[in-house]
Amino acid sequence: MNTILLNNLTFTDNPENTTAEGKLLSGSFFVENSLAHDELSIDTLRFTVRYPSLAVDLTKFTYGTPCTYHQDDTLFGKFYLVKVKRTSRYEFNFEF
Repeated sequence: MNTILLNNLTFTDNPENTTAEGKLLSGSFFVENSLAHDELSIDTLRFTVRYPSLAVDLTKFTYGTPCTYHQDDTLFGKFYLVKVKRTSRYEFNFEF
């Protein structure tokens, strides 16, 4: 089960979770470890969500907004928003 926490919103791909605000449709996650005295790598997270509520406009999140990515209740990383794009009425692409 993958879970993304963005501010106070939760997105998950678990169909049994009824408390999440949105559904995680797809995503990619890249984390790299650098050797000592080596150039730092850039960790990236990209995902698409379906958010059926228009109460919060997800495109209004600003650059640098933090989010956390959890896999099976294990924290895999904390990322900062680069951009968000609406692709349909209820679907959004996020890039961290």
